[in-house]
Amino acid sequence: MDEEMLEAAVQFVDKLVELGVLRSTDEGLTVLANAPLFVVGKDGQPGQWRVIADMLRGGQNDCVGQDRVFMPRIAHIVDQMYTEGYSAVVDLSKFFYNFPTHPEDRPYLGLLHPKTEELLSYYGLAMGAGNSPAIACQIGLAFLGYGFILTSSDGGAVHIWVWVDDFLIHGPTHKKTAQGLQFFLDKAVDCGFLFHPKKLVPPQQVVKYCGFLFDTTTVPCLRIPEAKKERALAICDYLLQSPKHKKSSSLGLAVAVGVLESLTEATPRRLGHTHLKEFHTIVHPPGLGNGAAPYYTTTSLNSAVLDKLQ
Repeated sequence: MDEEMLEAAVQFVDKLVELGVLRSTDEGLTVLANAPLFVVGKDGQPGQWRVIADMLRGGQNDCVGQDRVFMPRIAHIVDQMYTEGYSAVVDLSKFFYNFPTHPEDRPYLGLLHPKTEELLSYYGLAMGAGNSPAIACQIGLAFLGYGFILTSSDGGAVHIWVWVDDFLIHGPTHKKTAQGLQFFLDKAVDCGFLFHPKKLVPPQQVVKYCGFLFDTTTVPCLRIPEAKKERALAICDYLLQSPKHKKSSSLGLAVAVGVLESLTEATPRRLGHTHLKEFHTIVHPPGLGNGAAPYYTTTSLNSAVLDKLQ
């Protein structure tokens, strides 16, 4: 980490200590495993950093269950939107950390304070733990069952979708969406959730959600943000211009195919998945298993994959 990243990590950890998410272990217990921190820049937010516990390197993810992560299909959201409707977006801040870890697990969920070097433990789900998204999604869906009535006697109802910690509220009119947003925020406060005021998007007809632009100015449609499109094209250009049979980092290729796959919902009839299937199989072959070791190898792309990228 450079000085700016280190300062971001210190501030973040101090905030989690203040919130009670990170604490000294219970009396009689000691920290047995530590998850190193790593810091990455937030996409589209210069000077903002995301601090994550690397539980892949720490070894914790080798022992964590692999529950399925249930999230809505982007295409299904578009299909249920109203023509000329309005959408609002709410980001529940530090969502994972709201949900307590099991006392018996805490000695293995350690963290070394980047400044004081004090050993702490996660008392809330860590960002970077393999099963945190699955658990958070289940609880997020349960939260939507807490007092939300999605019916209406005066026209279209307000719909709410959850994508881990991001909630999309959509209605047929500006007024209804605003009412749905207010109701949602009130319920969030009742449950003790925090929401990020700077990330709250008030009702409008074009909103960014899950990496796409949802446009309901007329017939609802998906758009790919220009920066995301340029990044994907740059990845394709780099791979196509590399020497044939060049050995590349398996981890780097996994990131590349992940970026490309994230755009496929916006391709006609989701044909992008078909084009990327072989690329995905090379990077994630059947029986790969868990853990970081497979990604420390090198892999080359064959001509069939490169033809699909072309």
